[in-house]
Amino acid sequence: MANRFLSHASAKNNQDDDLLLMQKSALSDVSKVNNDEKQDSYYQQDEVFKEPKASKEPEEESVIQKGVVITGSVSSITSMFIYGTVKGDVTCENDVTVDGIVEGNVKAANVRLLSGSINGDVESRNEMSIIKGAAVTGNIKAGVLECDGKIEGNSAVDGLVEIKENANINGDITCESIIICKGASINGNFQTKANNQTSKSNVLPKEKENENKKTDTKTDIKLDSINLEKYI
Repeated sequence: MANRFLSHASAKNNQDDDLLLMQKSALSDVSKVNNDEKQDSYYQQDEVFKEPKASKEPEEESVIQKGVVITGSVSSITSMFIYGTVKGDVTCENDVTVDGIVEGNVKAANVRLLSGSINGDVESRNEMSIIKGAAVTGNIKAGVLECDGKIEGNSAVDGLVEIKENANINGDITCESIIICKGASINGNFQTKANNQTSKSNVLPKEKENENKKTDTKTDIKLDSINLEKYI
């Protein structure tokens, strides 16, 4: 009887041990799953941290500040703003804005002369603009030209030339078409590519024309090749 009791107790203990082992195993599996999930979450967060969403970077530009004088050629792949002085050639793959002085040739995608001067040839693949009070002493080659300042040199333009009321131009112009606003002062020849016609012009502002009324000054512009506003 005692042996049966001991055998039964032993069997019960074995069952309890098995149950305890099963519980420990289950807890171990749950812990492993939780650890795996935590590790996956960590890696996911780490990946997000390592590879953040790309943000738009500000456009880079090169600036030569007012009062700065550079002696030698300058080149840039980014847009360039010149407020100081450059004594040398300027080459830029993007746009060049001059609000200072350049003593050399300028070559860029677009050239904008706000004030000051460029003493050298200018080559602009697209647009060239000269604001009132600014001056270019040299030849210009551009896709489009807008001038409200001064040009001492010849201009070869693929498209439209617009000469505004404050412009003062001494030189020949070759272009596709041209517009001359009232008040402009021009001394040179025009040649339009459309019909390959050349017109000689000595266009003066009204006040200057009145001063020279007694002289033999002539204006000979063919309206079929050049689009002119009234300048008298």
